[in-house]
Amino acid sequence: MTTISTNEDDPQVIENTAQSLTLIEDDGDEALYLDITTDSYVFTNSNGDQSQIYFGSNPVGPNTYSHNGDWSAQHIAANDAGGYTVLWSAGDGTWSLWQLDADGVRISDRVLGDQSALAPFEEQFQTELDGDGFLF
Repeated sequence: MTTISTNEDDPQVIENTAQSLTLIEDDGDEALYLDITTDSYVFTNSNGDQSQIYFGSNPVGPNTYSHNGDWSAQHIAANDAGGYTVLWSAGDGTWSLWQLDADGVRISDRVLGDQSALAPFEEQFQTELDGDGFLF
């Protein structure tokens, strides 16, 4: 793992010789990025340690899944199991959750349905998700 820090001039993009990261969200202690060099998702935990999101041994990016419209990672948060939860959205308006282990490897998933099903997850992701204008 490596530790990254934000560039004070442009906190949306972090660049070094190996990767260029574009911030997707940092609503809580974790932050989600797109590595535009490898077209894969990476995240930092509350300590600033960086990990990639994997399905098995394969890195996952925005072009990995195209069924039901393109799937995109939207939010990440630590969970009570010692891993992470990733909230995904599809082009058709469907939302899904992935549970990751501590190394960023997908261990399970579940489809939530449309945006109205997101209210129970607002506290975990520390952001308004269901479009009702209220947090939690």
